[in-house]
Amino acid sequence: MSLLLLGGATMCALTMPGTPTALGVPDRSPTPAVTRSVDGPTVSRDATREALADGVAAVSVDSTGTWTMGNDRIDVDRLTRTAPEPTDLHHAKATQQTVDLLNTTDIPADTSTSTPTATGDSGNAYPWGQCTWWAYVRRHQLGLPVGSYFGNGQAWAASAARLGYSVSHQPTVGAIIVFQPGQAGADLTYGHVAIVEQAHGDGSITISESNAQGLGVISNRTLTDATQYTYIH
Repeated sequence: MSLLLLGGATMCALTMPGTPTALGVPDRSPTPAVTRSVDGPTVSRDATREALADGVAAVSVDSTGTWTMGNDRIDVDRLTRTAPEPTDLHHAKATQQTVDLLNTTDIPADTSTSTPTATGDSGNAYPWGQCTWWAYVRRHQLGLPVGSYFGNGQAWAASAARLGYSVSHQPTVGAIIVFQPGQAGADLTYGHVAIVEQAHGDGSITISESNAQGLGVISNRTLTDATQYTYIH
């Protein structure tokens, strides 16, 4: 267990409640290129979003649902690598529905985000395809801080709080949602983490996550009664 904690690992093979999408299933229909803004008034920071740890600012997906790198937009015509590397998205899977969700997520300008003195960020140290790996990648895409050694999913809130991150039970777009072991189907030992993509008026949220439907599968679902979870802002 100590080895997993040092590596920031978490096991995220889950049977989740909520409203899941059938992700990882190839979509063979022609799909037009989808674009998203990387700056503008709805983004929480004045500057453009930060690049990923490997210098790439965004991801793309081909018509089979396979992710690949791009500079500033999702491009359905890009090809994939033959095997995943520790910090890349090339070999991750997602349906077009999830890609569309990720492309349209912008952090509201009035959202309060963390300004920790030390982010604890020294690169993506989490195992490829795990929930922790995706949470790190997605926070970078959104231009938000995240630590490299927060531990297993269930430990993230405490680890973040020690560094000065804002932690609460109030969901905001872009926040990391932390699941305790067994909560909403999370692993009974390691817990789970994901990213809030949408906050709805009825108190529910839509999240993106990895390894809920398989290692390296990026999926989304909607959860009700959002205040029962812990969020890192």
